[in-house]
Amino acid sequence: MSELVRPLREGAILVWRHLAEVVAVNLLWLAFSWTLLGCGPATLAAYHWLARRTRDGAQLSWRDFFPLVFRYLLPGLAWLAGVLILLGLAYSNFLFWPRVLPPFFVLAIQLFWLYLLLLAFAVQPYLLEWLTLERGQWSLRLALSRFFAESLTAHLRALVPLVLLGVGLRFRTLVPVVLVGVILVFMSVCVRPMYVPPEPVEEPSPGGLGSPHNGGA
Repeated sequence: MSELVRPLREGAILVWRHLAEVVAVNLLWLAFSWTLLGCGPATLAAYHWLARRTRDGAQLSWRDFFPLVFRYLLPGLAWLAGVLILLGLAYSNFLFWPRVLPPFFVLAIQLFWLYLLLLAFAVQPYLLEWLTLERGQWSLRLALSRFFAESLTAHLRALVPLVLLGVGLRFRTLVPVVLVGVILVFMSVCVRPMYVPPEPVEEPSPGGLGSPHNGGA
């Protein structure tokens, strides 16, 4: 339960602390995504920038965002192609099978595809982390094995972005302003906890040894 609550708490803290940056990245993502081909590279770039800046506490500037879009051009296009293929297959199955099968089998197929979409959504934090920050060190096999090691929690976490998407469809102004950035910040802390800087250590004062509290005269 703690691993379910932690991303909610840390995601809310990070969004509040970095709200202006989340909004700015969301607007940049929207600008690149006007053309559908830019959506994939922009998503990977936004995840990288937000995870490093908010979760890991790295010092990044806005100039660092644009090279990331070109850096993730091919991986982003591959990611986008996978998403579109999955959505296209789901859509075609929802349309085709009701024409040829009785209702019970149609319901079974529809439930299967709904779960498959939920599974694909639940694995996105691990996939995005692998495609961006951990590609050279973290294999896809390890990313998926980590997902399946905490699959129940990961499935429950996936409901949070889905709820946020539902809210975004209800209040459509949230989509261009903040929604994508909030979801990406939440996904980043699902994979790794946020960085907490160590407490500063107070150095003893030069005259501490001679003070009355330390046995001095």
